[in-house]
Amino acid sequence: MAAMLGCALQLSTVPDAQAQSVSTQVWVVPTGGTHALWSYQVQVSPQSAQITRRSDIPVSLQDGSLAGYTAALKMPGGHLLLGDGAGRGAVRFDADGDEVDSLSAPGQWISSPGLAVVSLLDDNTPGELLMGDNTVGRAHVYDTVEGRYIWSTSLGLSNATARVAAVAALPGERFALAVNWPAVERSGLLIFDRDTHNEPATVLLSAEHPDWQDPLIVPELSTLRDMMALPSGELLIATSGALLRLNEDGEVVWQAQLAEAGVGGEFLALSWISERFAIASTHQPGLWTSPHPNHRLLVYDTQGGTAPLSRSTPLDGAPLAIELAAGHGATRTFGLEASRGDATLSDLSTLVVYDDLKLAEDEVAPGAPLGLSLGVRNEAAGATFVRSFELLAAPASCEATSDWSAERWHEEVRLWMYREPTLQPQQELMLSGEANTAPLFIGSWCAQVVAEDRRGQGRLMGSPAPFAISAGEGANTVEVESLGRFEPGQTGTDPAPEVPSENPEGGCSTGSGAPLHAGWLAMVALAFLRLRGWRTD
Repeated sequence: MAAMLGCALQLSTVPDAQAQSVSTQVWVVPTGGTHALWSYQVQVSPQSAQITRRSDIPVSLQDGSLAGYTAALKMPGGHLLLGDGAGRGAVRFDADGDEVDSLSAPGQWISSPGLAVVSLLDDNTPGELLMGDNTVGRAHVYDTVEGRYIWSTSLGLSNATARVAAVAALPGERFALAVNWPAVERSGLLIFDRDTHNEPATVLLSAEHPDWQDPLIVPELSTLRDMMALPSGELLIATSGALLRLNEDGEVVWQAQLAEAGVGGEFLALSWISERFAIASTHQPGLWTSPHPNHRLLVYDTQGGTAPLSRSTPLDGAPLAIELAAGHGATRTFGLEASRGDATLSDLSTLVVYDDLKLAEDEVAPGAPLGLSLGVRNEAAGATFVRSFELLAAPASCEATSDWSAERWHEEVRLWMYREPTLQPQQELMLSGEANTAPLFIGSWCAQVVAEDRRGQGRLMGSPAPFAISAGEGANTVEVESLGRFEPGQTGTDPAPEVPSENPEGGCSTGSGAPLHAGWLAMVALAFLRLRGWRTD
């Protein structure tokens, strides 16, 4: 596990692990519908701690409604991301507490117990979100630009549905998941490499289970409630009855039983205050939105004793989640800030065309395939993600489209698409295929390749190429005279009646244009009289 968690990091301001005293503000997400977060000032040293209530932090939805939130992340730029229990995924608020936008994943996130930012588009906008999904017992990484899951894994065991308690984005493109399987009375921590999402790289279980081969057994991992990581690879865990600090090898190096805290109920949430001190919340099950003596905040020294340094006064409801007002990097790994940069933004300016657009034919018949090729190379220092390469066609000469932007080209007909390649540094990609010309009419056309980044912003790739849709040699041209338009029910001048054609050869004619002869009419009249019982003689 040391190799899995103890990787080199890019940190924001790294807290001093040896700090002897800390003063910070924490925000608490209450259970139930709310317009505000609870705010507390926490001062702590190895000898004592003090928890003081401050003014609430307002959060206001655009429609003014109440909402129940499940998780809280302070973004590096000052915005606040709250997991939404009403099915909208996550809601982002600005520094004044006003709603900025909602980040909704496919379907509804009916139960998303944890969020962690994997990558940032900017200081306030998550590009990728790691989330637990208890509607289906899975974990996902959601791309907020593309509006889809780009990483997903099932967490269920044989005859047991998974319940995700918490998630964290770890150094080195790794994800930590705290999971319970109530049906088989198991709990555990699963560490996944992003590149392999079918099997976890590290498994820590409360007891053995046949679905996992050679897991590390940690009996203390029973009924997990919350989790947060440290840059060193250590983990802070809240179970229903204890707090645990695990080192990078998965060994319990400190624990504190709730029974020693002088408070009943169960642990519910936690957060690091520094790399040494932690704050946790307790609640009374079944009384989520009502005041109770067991709804409290407790401050601990994870390098000291097992009793809390301080307890808050009873709270007005169950404290469901805790976040530092100053933030921690939004990853749920204290001091690790989510990555950002060209790879996240998929900056297409680093792509160079080394083999310009070529079309296999200058002229094709309507609906015939049109071969194409174009070569690009990534000259960035890191991997670059491209949402799509598209071949677009306009019914005009290439001279007429010479000043068109990528956005203007997107108004034209798409003939071919290559989706979601990731180009490594200096990697070359030869795009080739056959375009579908079925939507095109006869005439001159101009083709252009356009690339899109994660945000849907386009960039022209290479030069345009002319081609034509032609009926081909020997095709017959038929001149058609317009007879105008006549709508059903139209009043006024009636359309000219159709004149029946003659049948000079005396053969049978059928259909609406067939002539009616006198002999035929007489035969019909005679049959009719006989059916009525009339005599004809």
